[in-house]
Amino acid sequence: MKYLDERIVISVNLGTPMPSAGVYKFYVYEYDEGSQSEDDEVIFVGNYYYARNGATQKFDITDIVRSRIYTHASYLPDTAVRYGFEGSLIKRFRVRAYADAGSVTSSWTDVAMIYRYPNVKKNVTDGNPVFNYSASITDMLRPAMQGYYPSRIDTHYNLNPMPHYPLKYTSQYKFAQTFIHSTNVQDFRIDYTNSEVDDSTTISVGQFDSRSTTCMIPLNSLMDWQYHDHEIYNGEDMNLFATIDGDQYIKVGVMDACYKRYYLQWRDRYGGWQSQAFNDTIQYSEDYDVSEVQDYTNDRKKSAIQVQPKWKLTSGWIDEKYFPIYESIFVSPIVLLYDTKEDAHYVVLVNGSFTEKTFKNEKKLLNLTLDLEQSTKQSILY
Repeated sequence: MKYLDERIVISVNLGTPMPSAGVYKFYVYEYDEGSQSEDDEVIFVGNYYYARNGATQKFDITDIVRSRIYTHASYLPDTAVRYGFEGSLIKRFRVRAYADAGSVTSSWTDVAMIYRYPNVKKNVTDGNPVFNYSASITDMLRPAMQGYYPSRIDTHYNLNPMPHYPLKYTSQYKFAQTFIHSTNVQDFRIDYTNSEVDDSTTISVGQFDSRSTTCMIPLNSLMDWQYHDHEIYNGEDMNLFATIDGDQYIKVGVMDACYKRYYLQWRDRYGGWQSQAFNDTIQYSEDYDVSEVQDYTNDRKKSAIQVQPKWKLTSGWIDEKYFPIYESIFVSPIVLLYDTKEDAHYVVLVNGSFTEKTFKNEKKLLNLTLDLEQSTKQSILY
């Protein structure tokens, strides 16, 4: 398995006798998951020079493959349940090289369309084994999340850190997750279970032949499926499970009955979605960009003000093992701040840099402070 943070080089054996020296054409193919056709999608056509320096010709297609990444950066604050619109997180590429009168085609190369954490942490942020999987677990529904470590197909796995959502009836915040699966997966279920209620809904993914599917469900839709008249039973947290074939189940989230005021949601380096509660001790501020006009008497007045909302947010205590996972906040294509009190969400940009902390270096429990800016400014005209 290759990753986007490394060079992706495909070798083609031109055979014997060796072709004549010269310039030839080559094609780069991406496997078409939708039509299951191997040669329907040519993504690049180029020329290469063959100097008769051996039968093996190497093609560096790194930049071509990186351009094929699908970044789902939109987050629609509506009541629609959306799934299946995710581009595959595992793609396949091969090269067909022409020489003299014939052509030779390489074997397929699988590429995980992710950039791994540079300071690699084994089985936490390195891509293993969510993307490098054995045949015994290829049918398993796997959250594409850092901190998820599957090893057996019939075990109840947990995510670390477990995503948390407020148990609140709202369309302004969503359960969101990307799942990796093999092409023969037909559906998956999300079960909503606590001591009082056991219910589920089934979402079919049979029409999707790609290897990953994203599911986005507004929290009010989750509660509609689970509760009657939006009633919260016993004030208990609610666990969310993804299941397949009725016997494999993975806990994919917790809905907090006693929820915090602020939640942050982002897409991690694996392509999955993380959601965590942050402390209520947030600091809100604003920056102003003021435009002025001046009349003939040199009297100045404001003509426009650009207001930049800003927040300083602090996390709770973070397990040292999973602290590197929070680095993905800084590289996520979208970060969403949700205010449960105001029932409002804000798309924000994260400023500053990330420093990996350890208890040995800090001599205290670990947390993270974020400087956030709203992605849009408030424009005031006078």
